Amino acid sequence: ENLLREEGVSKEAVNWRTGCLEFFRSVETFEEAKEGLAREQERLPHSPFSSSVVLSSEKTRESEPALRNVSDVAGGIYHPDDVVAECPLFTAALARVCQEERGTGGPVEFLLSTEVTGAKKEAGSGRIVALQCIGKSDSEATSVEAELFVLCTGPSHQSWLEGFQPPIYPLKGYSLTYAECKPFLHPLVVDHDQRLYMTTLGTATRYVAFGIMGNRSYEQEPAVVAELTRAVKADFLPDTCQDLPALVWLGHRPLTAAGTPCIRQHPLCGNLFLNCGHGPVGFKLAAASAVALDALLHGPL
Repeated sequence: ENLLREEGVSKEAVNWRTGCLEFFRSVETFEEAKEGLAREQERLPHSPFSSSVVLSSEKTRESEPALRNVSDVAGGIYHPDDVVAECPLFTAALARVCQEERGTGGPVEFLLSTEVTGAKKEAGSGRIVALQCIGKSDSEATSVEAELFVLCTGPSHQSWLEGFQPPIYPLKGYSLTYAECKPFLHPLVVDHDQRLYMTTLGTATRYVAFGIMGNRSYEQEPAVVAELTRAVKADFLPDTCQDLPALVWLGHRPLTAAGTPCIRQHPLCGNLFLNCGHGPVGFKLAAASAVALDALLHGPL
């Protein structure tokens, strides 16, 4: 929110909304979540969870009529300050800001559809002097020189990263998007026990499921899609949307073994910094990660 305000980007431009309803199917997970929330609110009274409210089973169903077909709802937690926005709109808006003339550095230059093929290193220190790149469309070779480099990478292995490849693993996940189907009142609904995230995007609704750890295949698994489709139709799709086709997406979310992002200086290269491994919450943590990275970049090397 602060970033948008500082850069003059309106909330409407990124479809900014607030409010997340997280519901629990089992009594055990609900009790664990309530206890965890109470500890968090006591430890950090001004955290984003300070305004979260525990709801009974009845109140959870009342607050979200789209849960009427869910057989077991032990309870829920409403997070009024949780933010939902559209990542493509957000990144496009920030890209426009970066391309404007700002300060002494001038506008940011984006090299899109460009593959990094190698790194030129300084003898002795091992610092990176420049990156060798090649355009995917025109095969034009380019050398990018800089004092500092930031690596934001996924789980795919890249030969030029030998010795620098951070420990990032793929979390294979699927999503189903139904156009012209908007059953939820809340912009984000989370089925905690089924690890299913449901968000409204304009007049469409996206159902996001996680995930198969370590699976590097990009092949779509029909059995997984069929099971996800069955679960979504049985519990969440209204009758008017049952026959709609779903847009199926699958991809690899980059995750560290610990599950926390890797934001640090590379231990083997003094001018290479890492900002990766955010898993399924990269968009949510993007601005905070940038703040943390900025503090590292402006500290002593």
